[in-house]
Amino acid sequence: MRKVKNIIISILTISYLVVVLGLIDDKSHNLPCKLIRVNILDSLEQGFVTEEDILSVIQDRQKKILGYSVGGINTDKMENLLNTIPSIKSAEIYKTIDGALNIDVVQRKPILRIFYRNRQNYYIDSEGEIIPLSDKFTSRVLVANGFINEPA
Repeated sequence: MRKVKNIIISILTISYLVVVLGLIDDKSHNLPCKLIRVNILDSLEQGFVTEEDILSVIQDRQKKILGYSVGGINTDKMENLLNTIPSIKSAEIYKTIDGALNIDVVQRKPILRIFYRNRQNYYIDSEGEIIPLSDKFTSRVLVANGFINEPA
């Protein structure tokens, strides 16, 4: 009898938690987006992108984010958009229960600057990816010039 009572109490407790969490999740999806937080995690080391750059790229594609329902914001699409920027290594976008959209960005870290024959300059990072020069930031790295094959 005692085992049956414990099983019934456990089932009722789990059912209650599922219902409450479902209601909370539903309410958080309908919240309007109140804030966009941009965290450039390595901003002290690299300065290729700024908070304004990231916000302008996102707001060019999705005109109205602030005030829009948090549940209707497609974070995967935004992440893919930010990951196409050559100077960004990774971007993670997530929503919080308070109606904020958080954007965490890690920039690429150049290890070499190439001066190419036709005066085209660029950086190369540790993964071999090409990073175009920035008007906002110059990285202090080794410089290579001379007869260098064109990048693929």
